[in-house]
Amino acid sequence: MLMNQMFRYGGLAALLGALPFAAQAQGCDLEFSENSYSLNVIATDIENNSAIVESLPVNVRSDREGGCSGTIRVSFADGPPEAGMPEFELRGPAKQELSILPSESSGASLRSDILLSNIPDTQSGRNTKFDVIVPTEWGLKAGSYSTQLTLSLYDEVETLTDRATVNLSITVPPAVSLRIVGAVGGKDGGNAKVDLGTLLEGSETRSPPFGLTVLSTSAYGVSFRSEHLGELVSTTTTDTIRYNLFYKGQPVALGGGSIFVENSHTSAAGDMFPLSVVVPRQGIIEAGRYSDRVTVTVSSI
Repeated sequence: MLMNQMFRYGGLAALLGALPFAAQAQGCDLEFSENSYSLNVIATDIENNSAIVESLPVNVRSDREGGCSGTIRVSFADGPPEAGMPEFELRGPAKQELSILPSESSGASLRSDILLSNIPDTQSGRNTKFDVIVPTEWGLKAGSYSTQLTLSLYDEVETLTDRATVNLSITVPPAVSLRIVGAVGGKDGGNAKVDLGTLLEGSETRSPPFGLTVLSTSAYGVSFRSEHLGELVSTTTTDTIRYNLFYKGQPVALGGGSIFVENSHTSAAGDMFPLSVVVPRQGIIEAGRYSDRVTVTVSSI
């Protein structure tokens, strides 16, 4: 009887000893279907509170019959991108926000990994979509920027099985926008009205304060052209009244041909420049209404 008890205990011990070996997890050979990907994001439609989204499909295959699971981890290949590169976000499936690690050797973070399950052992594998989101707001500087990302693929036991490179480029084209502020209208490039009020004989007349706000992704030039070459024209007679327009305190040649150059792109708030209209002292003025139309043009350089 004692021997039987000892035999049963011994058999239980042998069985328990074999369990850890039988339950030990085994990895599988995962691979990307391509070792290099490229994505070019063009920041069109620059405006406040806007962004552009471009998708990058990535395919993963398994060698295990019945499929297996794995993890994709994203890092910068050569450290963080160059200074001045537009900010961008990376999202995985189901709009999962991802953290891009400083390097492949960095430890995983709470948002650095994409978990993939049931990766099939077929040639078609499994597609996973990444989204690159680039805010396209004013304040960007025109130019071409690039950085390189590394996609690291790990199997179920955290063994690195493959890598792929993502060559990401962002292009910001030249773009400009202008508004006349302090006048009636003038938003989004529309017409603005400056009312000089009543002109008095023998008195100089100055316009109320107004100005020009420019948004640009590059250096730019500002030019002015008067329909009547710097004269207010009566709507009922042939009489005219000469006036002067000032930009940043500088006189403007209203016949055209002069361009005021600003040598850098603007911040998100834009550049604000004061404008003023001055009518010199006049002699006898024929009663009536006088007007002129001035076209303001802002061009990328």
